[in-house]
Amino acid sequence: MAALEEMLRICKEVRVFPLLTLGLEKSPFLAGAIAHLDKQDYRCILQTVPYQLQRGGSGMLRIQRNFANG
Repeated sequence: MAALEEMLRICKEVRVFPLLTLGLEKSPFLAGAIAHLDKQDYRCILQTVPYQLQRGGSGMLRIQRNFANG
């Protein structure tokens, strides 16, 4: 979380890809990270992309600063 928050301090948008573990399962940290960032007033968007780094791993998390609040 500290790394994401530091990137968001500097950048307008941060993209996280892929969202799978090395065992090809959904990351156990994804839901908690989204919940934490939502409370911090960031916009989290789960997006499907047309490419895969891992089999079944075509999901990306886009995190954007809330521009209305700075």
